[in-house]
Amino acid sequence: MRCLRFVLSFAVSLGWIPMVCQAQDEIQPLRSEVRSWNINVPDGVKQLEATLVQLKSGELTFEKTDGKRLQIPLDKLAPEDRRAALIDRVGSGIVMIATKDVYENPAGFGSGFLIHRSGLVVTNYHVIAGAAGVEITFRDHDQSLKADVLSVDREHDIAFIRISEVPLDAHIVEIQSNALPTLGMSVWTLGHPNGLKDTAGWGQISAIRQTQELPANIQMALK
Repeated sequence: MRCLRFVLSFAVSLGWIPMVCQAQDEIQPLRSEVRSWNINVPDGVKQLEATLVQLKSGELTFEKTDGKRLQIPLDKLAPEDRRAALIDRVGSGIVMIATKDVYENPAGFGSGFLIHRSGLVVTNYHVIAGAAGVEITFRDHDQSLKADVLSVDREHDIAFIRISEVPLDAHIVEIQSNALPTLGMSVWTLGHPNGLKDTAGWGQISAIRQTQELPANIQMALK
């Protein structure tokens, strides 16, 4: 499965993502939906009817039906609503990557995420390895955008690609922690595995190994 493996391992860890995905959203999302959010308060749980319009530095901005805005720390949301908020906002910056061979035929799919407003996207090297052409599609848009490969790190299975324009509603994921996940840590994932757009999953870190510790056949698949 061509998915963003280092995102699966640490970029969206439960309880850790507020540190990792400190958003740079400065423009109200084009997608808006009023829904009920459960907020943890000292005397219980309070419901808030509002639209999520921003996630920045671990703080959510909601817009109530009367137009008033309210800032609430991400960790104050009930767990299910926290996941829903992260999927809604962070997911808009998780891209589907499609590659083509020299004959312009489809060669494969993968996932990546936007890390800068200039159009810089991070993915796995194995997703774009050997590709003659690379295109990306954002979750909330149907148009495919041509991407250029800037640099690759084969040893760590990382590649940097860039697009010339970024949708105004795309969330920018900012990696701000060097800490690695711990064995058994709960994680959940966002991506477009095998071209299945906007897919979320969850589980736990079952092993932490370096590339050279993997079986030879898996090491070959990463090259």
